[in-house]
Amino acid sequence: PDILQAVKAADHALFVVGFAAETDDVIAYGTDKLHRKGLDLIVANDVSRSDTGFGVPTNAVTIIAPTGIIAELPVQSKGAIAAQLIEIIGERTSGA
Repeated sequence: PDILQAVKAADHALFVVGFAAETDDVIAYGTDKLHRKGLDLIVANDVSRSDTGFGVPTNAVTIIAPTGIIAELPVQSKGAIAAQLIEIIGERTSGA
């Protein structure tokens, strides 16, 4: 089953964030996934890089909303990425 799609379908009021680990056309594939699944945000990253993604302590991501790219976070610790993502989600869900 498609968990992301099912969660959003179960309650359209939920703010749902997905992740797209891609190796090619990261923005295009991430944006497509965002729209297909009806997500509020998607966090896309290029897992073909040796300095980001799986098996390393760092990442770099692009955060995409239905209206387009809202943030591009450069290579940094995964903890720093998570903190910034939480801040962005908080801003978008609080109306700030």
